[in-house]
Amino acid sequence: MMRYIMVCLILLLQFSLWGQIQLKPLKSINEPRSNGRKDQILNTLNLPFWDDFSQSRNVPDSLLWESGNSVFVNNNLAIHPPSQYVATFDGTNMNGNPYALNSLFNGAGDSLITHPIDLSKIAPSKRSQVRLSFYWQLLGRGEIPELEDSLTVMFWSIDSAWVLQDLFPEDETLFSLVGGLDQLSLDADSLPSFQQIIIPVSGSEFYHPSFKIKFQSFSSLNGIYDTWNLDYIYLNENRDLDDFSHQDRTLSTAPSLLFSPYYEIPLKQYLSDPSSYITPQYTTANNLYALPSPLEYVHSLNNQTNGNTISTGSVALFRLSALEVGRKVEGLSMKASLINTEDDSAVIESTFTYNTGDKFLYEQISTEGDTLFSNTNLRTNDTLRQYYQLNDHYAFDDGTADFAAGINFMTGKLAVRFVVNEPDTLTGMQINFPSVNPSSNGKGLELMVWGELLDSGVLHRQSFQIVNNDRQDFNEIVFSQNIYVKDTIYIGFKQFTEDYIGVGFDKDNTLGMTAIFSNTGTEWEQNTRLQGSLMIRAVFGEVNNFILGTAKNKLEARIYPNPSDGLINISEAYDHYFLYDSSGKIMTLGDFNPILDFRAYPKGVYLLNLQRGSSLITQKILIEK
Repeated sequence: MMRYIMVCLILLLQFSLWGQIQLKPLKSINEPRSNGRKDQILNTLNLPFWDDFSQSRNVPDSLLWESGNSVFVNNNLAIHPPSQYVATFDGTNMNGNPYALNSLFNGAGDSLITHPIDLSKIAPSKRSQVRLSFYWQLLGRGEIPELEDSLTVMFWSIDSAWVLQDLFPEDETLFSLVGGLDQLSLDADSLPSFQQIIIPVSGSEFYHPSFKIKFQSFSSLNGIYDTWNLDYIYLNENRDLDDFSHQDRTLSTAPSLLFSPYYEIPLKQYLSDPSSYITPQYTTANNLYALPSPLEYVHSLNNQTNGNTISTGSVALFRLSALEVGRKVEGLSMKASLINTEDDSAVIESTFTYNTGDKFLYEQISTEGDTLFSNTNLRTNDTLRQYYQLNDHYAFDDGTADFAAGINFMTGKLAVRFVVNEPDTLTGMQINFPSVNPSSNGKGLELMVWGELLDSGVLHRQSFQIVNNDRQDFNEIVFSQNIYVKDTIYIGFKQFTEDYIGVGFDKDNTLGMTAIFSNTGTEWEQNTRLQGSLMIRAVFGEVNNFILGTAKNKLEARIYPNPSDGLINISEAYDHYFLYDSSGKIMTLGDFNPILDFRAYPKGVYLLNLQRGSSLITQKILIEK
């Protein structure tokens, strides 16, 4: 009954938010990225099994996991994780589609399965100390699972069957991880925190050459409504039930903004006012060990285009307390000395290195007093790198879409505000249109630039046909005319459908939320609900063409008669047309036809845009009566 009530509430909420900015899950239009490794055949692993996802991007490591591409590996959706990057489970499959869009019931969602792990060589006398531990977090920066949602752990038996494991043997009311506000653990700042669980591998049926571990979510299958974050998965022998301590010190959260409130800015704009970007970067450090540990680190900024480098040297902050997490580690701010006068662009590498002294080989003392070593590198999570381009664009986003954000309102408008340090020439924009359900691919809209969010404040209009992107790709659009801008500008679009038009949404930079504006009627509203940044970027420079896209895609067309009474012929085939009056107001648009009838419009000069793919041609036509 509760699920029906919640579904009704969700439907009512969606109705009440009609026209407002809403989040949606993403689909993938290409194969998921797999850490640069080729697909692995099934291979058998040995103990210890350890993965903190710090070396994975987008999908789990295929050397460790035989299945799990539906799980999203990221460093944005968790809050204070044990180490950098986590595996996020939700209600969408590997393509970002809901498992069952119209389902009212819970079901099996994301899952993560290890390669076979050989446990057959472990003597029966030592099996009682083989244990699995992992960290988990409800909600994070996603959506909270409900009470009937769960995250389960299963073991693969010698009988080729998955056996569900009891994660709370001392609690008769709990078996698996469940959702709900009562299960939400908060830290001192009232933010969702990670918890650690350790369970034994009990039963002779699991001690065979092909043992596997499966993490399986059971949740709403119609979207991003139930979020679990998983991290630091560790299976080994010679462990006790209170073995929550790991001799590992880590860096966890992504570095703070170097060019706050932006992620990246044009080099020209930076050099015009370097003093505006002097906030030191920081990250957070964790001590996963049950004893105090020294905290000594180095932060460096390196311009990879000219080799200029600045560094803090070694900074000692005394100690981290036992099992302390979230200690702020402050580094350098951007310095103009990194840029040479002849540079027209730069790539800044920011590197935090925690000098932990962690082992390259995991060292453990057996119950017999022997020192054991295993091939697990605990220094992989001691270094954190981030790259920033100082080139031609302003960006609030970090280049990866976590969700889509958009509106579903006929003639609705969406815009992002940018403040330029000195007057410049706006030449285009970059925008991520991720694949969502239903698809927005091929839909037409009007790209717009405003000096002020008023009808009289429009600086530019240009038609465009949506081409869907993957999480880390952009439509790169060159405006049909250069635009001289100063102070504050707004860049976005107007849509001509009640269908949802989603733009890539980065949850990491919450400072970008106040730069988002929407208009679903007669007034603009500043975003106050969604924490994150739209993936719309302002591009500056100098170009001298009137073609959308690159010069090699230049289009040509003969329009005749011209002048005409409004009935015209077009010599070449296109996909879509857009007709504007002389003030830039769109009059009509539609699918292409070699004969277009504009006789219903008054006499005068009009602009006719003809679009094929991502390329566009604009020609004047004169209607005479």
